Amino acid sequence: MLTFFGAKGGVGTTTLAVHLAMYLVQCHQKKTLLIDNHPQLGHACVYLGIDGSRYHFHELVRNLTRLDSDLLRGYIATHSSGLEVLASPDVCGGMKLTDPDAITQTLDFLRGEYDYVIVDSPTSLDETNLAIIEASNQVYIIATPEIGAIRDLSRYVDSLSQSEHNVEKVKVVINRFSSRYAVSVEQIEKAIRLPIAIRLPNSYTELVRSVNLGEPVSAKTKSDFAAQCVKWSNTLVGSRTAAAQAPPQQQKKSSFVAMWM
Repeated sequence: MLTFFGAKGGVGTTTLAVHLAMYLVQCHQKKTLLIDNHPQLGHACVYLGIDGSRYHFHELVRNLTRLDSDLLRGYIATHSSGLEVLASPDVCGGMKLTDPDAITQTLDFLRGEYDYVIVDSPTSLDETNLAIIEASNQVYIIATPEIGAIRDLSRYVDSLSQSEHNVEKVKVVINRFSSRYAVSVEQIEKAIRLPIAIRLPNSYTELVRSVNLGEPVSAKTKSDFAAQCVKWSNTLVGSRTAAAQAPPQQQKKSSFVAMWM
């Protein structure tokens, strides 16, 4: 079970969760479930170009006492790749609070139904998200290489690392990395006191087009973004072909890191 958590809005958390989940299906034939855990107006189904408006994840949780494989089938939206999705409510407001214990029990059930469960979570550390983080094998905190995102990343890493159970599972992902005008890897790692686990290239234009069309970037395209996400999926399933990412060019240090040390 892998949870994606943005250090702040707009860093590409849903985009990464969608693509990694789809590549686990396309490249490795893994039975994969993508959960959109946003309390309202999540974008996972929008990015995949599928209709997820009938039922949603939190409604499934509220039906925990009746939960079995047959009930689950009625809540699932399926992408053409074979990726299965539990959507977010596509309406504003009216969202009832979900019991964290019920969340945990539902996730335990889903583990038995799938090879991989990927959760796209909103940017908050409320009781629901903390229950999901606690149940996860790995937690990916997503940020971009700019000052605001790195400051928030540092705060979230500090908060999550207070629990001994979270120290090993927290992984930092830097999205839209570019050698131009970006905070360097060295500066980021110094600010958060953790190594960066994954770096993804700045493919903003390509991904905006993908989102607008409701068509994720295919793993077969000649795309740097797709190639790095495929390597990520290879690593998760233990592929011997997974290659280490080349370190980016080091940049001149600046003094902004001292703000968070």
